[in-house]
Amino acid sequence: MILFQLHHLPISFWSYFQNTYLCDSPNYNCRKTNLDIFSCRSEREFYDAFASAVLKQTSSKLEEWMENARLFLSRISPKISLGTEPMTDFSISLELNPKADDVDDILQLPEKIAQKKGIDVVVCIDEFQQIAEFKDSKAFQKRLRSVWQLQKSVSYCLFGSKKHLMNELFEKKSLPFYKFGDTVYLPKIGTEDWVDYICGRFEATGKHISAELAGKICRAVDNHSSYVQQLAWLVWIHTDETATEQDFEGAYQDIIAHYSLFIFSEALFYI
Repeated sequence: MILFQLHHLPISFWSYFQNTYLCDSPNYNCRKTNLDIFSCRSEREFYDAFASAVLKQTSSKLEEWMENARLFLSRISPKISLGTEPMTDFSISLELNPKADDVDDILQLPEKIAQKKGIDVVVCIDEFQQIAEFKDSKAFQKRLRSVWQLQKSVSYCLFGSKKHLMNELFEKKSLPFYKFGDTVYLPKIGTEDWVDYICGRFEATGKHISAELAGKICRAVDNHSSYVQQLAWLVWIHTDETATEQDFEGAYQDIIAHYSLFIFSEALFYI
């Protein structure tokens, strides 16, 4: 098993990392599955998102992933909802009891599909530290590890944006994921790359920001990835058409006010 512990990356850098380091050999029969669990607040939501991502990204045809759902998730009675684009726009709702052994069928899904197709699968899960917020998280972590560590055709890349939480998950001896895999830290993303990304995202939404102002966003938060994205988003919110210094100042005050309140709340907690 392989653990890559990374700072949160915007999609362009995320895609670059995967294309560069994962399954990059033309002779390597491998399929990548990408999953962001930031919005998952429970085991059930995790299982739904996990099954949807694995089925969608290991199959190239609608009929194939529906067959895999029937074949490997038949005991769980999955409910599949299709959108206007069936191959990319669908969701799965699973009728299951988190205490039952049936959930192992979901966690074994990438392994079963890999064996059926004669391929290897790399499951990439972003914002993995969210599992620490689940109810009875330790039992959930035990279940994940007990299934994943026995799989032969699947590797896991587990990403997180909160370094201290990721360190606790994988370095605390009392927790199930202790020493689950190797840890890799990425350096900060350079300002030049951030500027290209920020300007591109503004343009994609019909707005404009100068390279100079985009660079100022990076310098204001010392290029810390999560803060760069948050401040850039706030500047975007303040911007009507073209971002100005006034928009930047308003966004900067917003983020200062937000974290000042957070620090104050944390201080009250320890009084």
